[in-house]
Amino acid sequence: MNTAFISTTSIHSWLQRSVLLFVSLLIGFFAISPNAQAVSPPPDGGYPGGNTAEGQDALGGLTTGTYNTATGIYSLLSLTTGSFNTAIGAGTLLSNTADYNTAMGAGALLTNTTGARNTANGVDALYFNSTGHDNTANGTSALEGNTTGFFNTATGVSALSSNTTGFDNTANSFAVLGNNTTGHDNTASGFNALGLNTTGNNNTASGTVALVNNTTGSGNTALGRSAGMNATTGSNNVYIGADVGGVAGESNQTYIRNVNTTEQSPDEGVAFVTVRLSDGRIGHQPITMRSASSGLQKTAEELKSTVAKQEAMIARQQAQIEALTAGLQKVSTQLELSKPAPQTVKND
Repeated sequence: MNTAFISTTSIHSWLQRSVLLFVSLLIGFFAISPNAQAVSPPPDGGYPGGNTAEGQDALGGLTTGTYNTATGIYSLLSLTTGSFNTAIGAGTLLSNTADYNTAMGAGALLTNTTGARNTANGVDALYFNSTGHDNTANGTSALEGNTTGFFNTATGVSALSSNTTGFDNTANSFAVLGNNTTGHDNTASGFNALGLNTTGNNNTASGTVALVNNTTGSGNTALGRSAGMNATTGSNNVYIGADVGGVAGESNQTYIRNVNTTEQSPDEGVAFVTVRLSDGRIGHQPITMRSASSGLQKTAEELKSTVAKQEAMIARQQAQIEALTAGLQKVSTQLELSKPAPQTVKND
């Protein structure tokens, strides 16, 4: 079986051709439409190749690049052949030479060079990014320190602000993952969640200050306000419930607030009753359980046994009655035999 592979370059080439075709058709439509009217006075800043520039030295180095928009002093200053970039704000995408980047806010994507498909909205968002690609930053200083990290999403002021090379991280809210540097595959939502994480990987924190003190621990999950807030360097822990803090440095522990559940197999076998310990952890106590069908069978057997016992009791009582009746008959016969014989009296 033949398998076709489509490269990223091919996709981008197809996308670029599609956009160019659409723009060409749009321009042609307005050129021949009798109802098309131009604004008066006409807008300035329009240049060949579908480029738009407004501001000192905006698109100042452009040569053959197309469909770029630069608004603000030094925006897209270094771009030469790149296309489909949008820069709005002083110094936005100042060093950029790549394609498909969008920056809004002074200093956004300021030092980006060859990184592509990045989106930065907010002052200094993705400020130090150089070659990192496919990042999304929304909020002042979001992903500010990112340099080569990729596939990161940061929403909120200072979210993932210290990230440098970490990848596949998602941060939603103020200062979330704010100290992360090289950690990857982390997901955090809630004020300062995973706030001190630096190199820990594969952590999930949802809730205000959830896993806030985790630094290098990996594979932890915390759900709830302050959940896992005592965790620091341990790994593979689960914290569920508000204020279920845990213990610093521990690993492979599970905490669930107010737990009282039972796990049971469908057939007769071993079940585990889950109970919460005094320190918040959960423990499992095995007990023998039966399924619903086994329970019905047991009930039927118990009823059958009860009926059999009752029948045996009735039989014994019948035998006792028969024995008593025979005894009474025997006594009656003996009484008849013991009576004196009748005597005859002769009269003279």
